[in-house]
Amino acid sequence: MIILDACTVEGMSLQGSSAELLRALREIGVQRIGIPWPAMQELIAHKTMEYRDAHASASSALNQLNRRTPWAEPQRLPDLQLEDAREHWRNEFEKLAEVIPVSPEALQESMFREANVLPPCKTVGAKKMKVGGRDAAIWLAAIEFAERNEQETIYFVSGNTNDFTDGTEYPELMAQDVLMVRDRFVHLTALDDVVSRFAQPCEVDATEAEEALHHPEAAAAISHALALAYPRQRSNNIPWSSQFGVMVDPADPWRVRAVGWWRGYTAQLTAVDKIQGYQIGWHKWCMATTRWLVVGLAQIDGRKPTVAACTWEIRLLFSLAEREDGTPFTILRSFKPEAPSTDRDVNTFGALVAGALPFDADADPFEEEMARLERTYVD
Repeated sequence: MIILDACTVEGMSLQGSSAELLRALREIGVQRIGIPWPAMQELIAHKTMEYRDAHASASSALNQLNRRTPWAEPQRLPDLQLEDAREHWRNEFEKLAEVIPVSPEALQESMFREANVLPPCKTVGAKKMKVGGRDAAIWLAAIEFAERNEQETIYFVSGNTNDFTDGTEYPELMAQDVLMVRDRFVHLTALDDVVSRFAQPCEVDATEAEEALHHPEAAAAISHALALAYPRQRSNNIPWSSQFGVMVDPADPWRVRAVGWWRGYTAQLTAVDKIQGYQIGWHKWCMATTRWLVVGLAQIDGRKPTVAACTWEIRLLFSLAEREDGTPFTILRSFKPEAPSTDRDVNTFGALVAGALPFDADADPFEEEMARLERTYVD
């Protein structure tokens, strides 16, 4: 188990390569990735408070603008939604790591240590303010996990060497904490140290990687994943942030906002970029940024489910090894779907729908295909 301190997670981008490799290690099953509950709360709180402060600044600026703009209708800022922000960031961090629980006894011990300034707690400033209760809880959560899981090696990762040290020598109390698990408690101060232990960069053949991405299973996985990531919405109150762009007719390009995806019935790879290879365990794995055109049945606000297309950019993890169950494809991260914007995408949209079924020459292929999909997929 790799256990990450809050400062380790804050120091990396959730869209960056380090987070990507951690997700890969977790998805492949090489290592579990965990964040102690106190650290998770700290991470969520930091992001939520940044949103709160930005909202307050925007509200103040908007009020000034409204006061100084006599001819315009007053502008309104969307309401502050702290719980929605917390839920968003909780979901984002849990895509990276599972939550490591901390017992009530450990929480009590962490408060005792802060009150008595025992390691890793300390005092700061001229007024000798006592701090470190959360640090102590994070540390004790990692120790508890190691004690409960006797067969696992624990990789505790924190750049906070002022409080946790660099792991070579601990204060007496922390040395007692770790004494019974010291032979399988590995203290690391940088995420790069973790990644280098489990994932070695290696050369991959770009042509071979693209061929793997053209496997039929990849297209099926992408269309299915889109429906799971952006499911149809049964509520009429859909936040703008959850909507995404689609096009409903390549013959008369009309780009609209969809509020959900009923079913993607076909997908086609349109671009591959940033291919990277890693030796993880005994297998060679690839990561690539891919762009797909997905055609299916979308829910558009105020309309019946409609045949539509979107482009979806995703970062994929996949193996080049031949497997009986096919080539596994794992989405490491993705961006919001967008309406097709290039002539190539629009033409591909038309070709995919027109080639899906043998349409009657006099019939409107889009109306006919919409009817077929509605009969098939609409409850």
